[in-house]
Amino acid sequence: MSRIRHFDYLRGVAILCVVVMHNTLTYVFSPTEILIDCFLHNLVIVGVPVFFFVAGYFLAFDRESRFTSCIRKKSIRVYLPTVVWTILFWAALSFTGDVRGFDVKALFWNIVTLRDPGHYYFIFVLMILFVGGYWIKGIDVAKMRVIVWFSFVLNLLTILGYEVAIWFVKVISPLGPFMYRNPLAWAFFFVYGLYVSRTDRELAGGWIRYLRERKTIGLAIMVGLWIVTSIETWYLFPRLAPGGQDYFKVASFCYEFLALNYLLIALKGFKGHGLPGSILQVLARYSFFIYLVHIPTVPKLLGVEVLAGMSHFHYPAMILTVALCIVVPLLLAVPVRLLRNCPWVYIPLSRLLGLPV
Repeated sequence: MSRIRHFDYLRGVAILCVVVMHNTLTYVFSPTEILIDCFLHNLVIVGVPVFFFVAGYFLAFDRESRFTSCIRKKSIRVYLPTVVWTILFWAALSFTGDVRGFDVKALFWNIVTLRDPGHYYFIFVLMILFVGGYWIKGIDVAKMRVIVWFSFVLNLLTILGYEVAIWFVKVISPLGPFMYRNPLAWAFFFVYGLYVSRTDRELAGGWIRYLRERKTIGLAIMVGLWIVTSIETWYLFPRLAPGGQDYFKVASFCYEFLALNYLLIALKGFKGHGLPGSILQVLARYSFFIYLVHIPTVPKLLGVEVLAGMSHFHYPAMILTVALCIVVPLLLAVPVRLLRNCPWVYIPLSRLLGLPV
């Protein structure tokens, strides 16, 4: 299939959002820093749902007729590079003392579930969704719409349950892993991508068309949801365990859904001329590699995030860290790119490391 240019731009915006998100609410001490970071963090949380949406969207174009062939291809392109970087970073962090020795058992489970050292659980969930997505990508569109609607409603009810548990029942710890990074929400955006690719229509149909035609109303609702979820994050931030800033809220889920659709609308009309377009294309091309490399390399090995702990330098340090999280992976890709004249080395090495071929 020919490249869909606005999806390239969408991936570029998404990886930029993910990098910024990973550098907010990390080292904040003053009330002002926490408040500003809460708004910035919730502005860019759309990055992760975008990646799941794109993964589901393009799975529908996969022509593999056999389940084993499809999953093998996804494993080689997505899971294997993540395992390689898990081992490399585990070894590097063991050498620097950031993890407690080269624990073979812990490394084994990290390879299986991709928990550390770089937020790789994203890939673990994605592989599960590829397995389920293979079986639903070819079903009748009407049935797929029912599945997507069911996922949408189930998310709203589940997240509403989180809200009740935190605000009224005061239950936090047992819900932690699901509350902070809700796999049900990621599953919704994945199947929503499948649905849109099959129908070229949005889930909500008339709702989205209405908000597309009346952008002022739609954007006002989206901004209102962003403000609500940011204030809620700010209020709960000191009351939740570390990682609580990722706590899913009804407002954030609805904001992400609207933001995704408005990003698609905006980028479909984006011509991509000049420097902004070139930057987004580079970010899109290397988005997977940047994701794999940026957290373990920059915050854990380089330690630049320590600057963010210095109150007077918090935001300059954040900008520096975000820039390094993008530049360092691109620099690490240079030696491999120099091998392009040796395709028998360059192609397998690139695929093994998660680089574009």
